Formats: sequence, C-alpha cells, structure tokens
Amino acid sequence: MGGIFVLAIYAYSELVYLIFICIAIVGLTIYYRKSIIKMYAEIFNELGINKYVIQIKNLKKYKEPIYKLINTIGL
Repeated sequence: MGGIFVLAIYAYSELVYLIFICIAIVGLTIYYRKSIIKMYAEIFNELGINKYVIQIKNLKKYKEPIYKLINTIGL
C-alpha cells in the first residue's frame, strides 16, 4: 500500500512539472513574440534534441495543406 502511495505522489509531481514547463514555454513565446512551434524548436535545438524537431524552413511549405486537412476533418 505504501508503494502505491509513493507512486501516486511521484506521478502527481511529474504532472505538475510538465504543466510548469508548458506554462513556461507559452510565456516565453508571448514574451519573445514567436510562434510556439519555433520556440519549441529553438528550445529543443539548444537541448540537443534534434530528432523530433520540425524543420522550420519546411514548415511554411506544409502549413497550408495541414490547415486544409484540419478543416476537412472538422477539427
């Protein structure tokens, strides 16, 4: 029973940590007046996480088709 309690506290602390990171990134995007995708890309590039980052120069090329796809799905 004690292990489950410790695991629940750990999961809650991780959730709070992730929420804090998201709020910080949104705050930075507002402060620096950049799009949120560019801000995530810059942060991940600084951390050395290049594997999952969208290439910013290719983003403009795919922006319109993605919006059309989202509109046709109805999201």
